[in-house]
Order: sequence, then structure tokens, then C-alpha cells
Amino acid sequence: MAAHLDFDYLHRLALSDADHRVLDRIEGDRARLLRHERLPEPGEYMELRLRPPGAARHPAGAVGARGGAGSGEPSISLILRTDLAPASLDTFIEIFRDGAHSAVGGFGGEGAHTVVDLGANEGYYTLFMKRLYPGLRVVAVEPLAENVDLFRPTMKANELRNVSCVEAAVTSVGRITGSGSAGAGSPVDTGTGRTQGTIRLETYPHVGTVASTDIAAFPRPWIDPARVRPRHVEAITLPALLDQVGVGEVDILKVDVEGSEVDVLSGAADALRRFRRIVVECHGTEKREQVLAVLEHSGFVPVHTEGKRSGDVYAERR
Repeated sequence: MAAHLDFDYLHRLALSDADHRVLDRIEGDRARLLRHERLPEPGEYMELRLRPPGAARHPAGAVGARGGAGSGEPSISLILRTDLAPASLDTFIEIFRDGAHSAVGGFGGEGAHTVVDLGANEGYYTLFMKRLYPGLRVVAVEPLAENVDLFRPTMKANELRNVSCVEAAVTSVGRITGSGSAGAGSPVDTGTGRTQGTIRLETYPHVGTVASTDIAAFPRPWIDPARVRPRHVEAITLPALLDQVGVGEVDILKVDVEGSEVDVLSGAADALRRFRRIVVECHGTEKREQVLAVLEHSGFVPVHTEGKRSGDVYAERR
């Protein structure tokens, strides 16, 4: 987690005294985590209600462009878990305030019909896109059960429909080592010539937004290597995912998979050509160059590349 989180911003959005108290609790828990103190496990579920962040960065024609705080636009409900909430709010601010994954024209959902969200976490990117364009179909994919258990009630609390959540990690065939939930044996064929099974991820306590095939590959100073824990989760290739959910042409693919982005895209050129636009968060310079090479090989043109340490690459199909 970053050393600083803008709680003043969140308090300005809080709807009630109860929501301010929720934020105070999360701020205290976050300070404890940064001091490497442990929080009680398992966490408790709670709801945080926020005013809409406003219409300042909503594209013309979006639902949110007609409103803002106090304008009749519905409030936002986040279903949080106390032990995961400090990291969850990092992601909320990145997406709703800072424009992560949607900062470039054409990637905010305008004119789109279908979006695939890989690395959905608690669902804040899906929530952001659906609030702007309620008619979007979103297929969200998330490998960690604790995040899925937050994603689904958050979608329900905000009355969002036409959203499906697949509990799996999307990766390349070479990474898949198991056969379904059994977690042993060889990968299985789905009947469509596409492979799926299980994959080993590394996870970190209290940070549900970080799950990677190799956490150490993208150094984070707040991570204690002794606390990293392996976990086997369901895995599926990108072609198998598209077949499973029954989508053909997809307008936007968002990929934020904590350093596994090359694995997701490699060997999936035919599937990638079914997307019009792709935005990928790249974890480090080497990953960014590899992602750009894969996308260009698959017929995409980069339209914007963020130069920061963990930044987005935006690309459109030729």
C-alpha cells in the first residue's frame, strides 16, 4: 500500500456520520498495517456510502455527465471487509478520482456494448463503467474468493445488472498446471480446444488487490517476503474465457493482473483480435515493453503509454 491515502477526499464524499466513522476505522487500520501490525482475522463486512465524485471527468453523453454530488446521481455503496478495506480504498481512488484505466478517450465506455475486466478485485472498475453507462455488459474476472465475495454484493448494493463475475485467473496455457478445482494432474480441455485448470499465485495478508505469479518481480517496499503466501486458484486461458461467457466482439479489455499481464496476453493473438480496445496496467518497464510487443504483433496500435512505474498502456485495433 502507498504510504498516503487521501482520507480527506473520502470524508468529503461520505454521506453520513456512520460513513465518517467507517472511514475513521479504516484509517486507523491502515496506519496499523503500515507499522506492520496485524489486524484481527477474519474481517467483518461493512458498507460505506459515498456521494458521487462528480461530473468533472465524465465523457459527454455518459449518465454521470448529467449529474454530480447533490444532483440526483445515485450514491455509491461499497461493501468492504475490515481487514481488506485499507487496500480497497486505494483502488477506489485510483479509478474514481485518478482515472485509472479510463483516462484516454474511447476507453471510458462511450459507444461500447461489452467490456471484459481482468483483475476485477472488488469491482470498482466495473462499478465505475456501469455507473457511466448502465447498458454495458461487463464480464469481470477475479481469482481470489475474498474479492469475489465483495464484488457480488457491491454490484447488488448499487443495483447493477448485466454483470457476470468469473472466479478464475486468466493466464497462458504454459502456466496452467492443474485440472479444475482438484488442483492436480494435467490441464483439461474445455471441449473447444481451449485449456483450463489451476495456477499458483502468491498473495499477501490484508491486501486483496495484490495476487501475482511472482510478487517479488515487482518490488513493493511495504511487503514483507516472510508473509507472502502461495495459493492455487482456478485458471483459464483468454480464448477459453471468451468461449465460456459467450462473447464475440468486445469493445474494451481491461487488464490489471499485478505483473502477470504478459502471461494473459501471450499466445492469445486470435482472441485479442476480438477486442477493439485494450488497456493494460504494466508493472515495470520490462513488462511494458513486452506488452507493447505482444499488442503490436496482434494488430494493435498504442495510442497512449503512461511512463510511471506502474502505468497503463492504451491500444486500439488497427
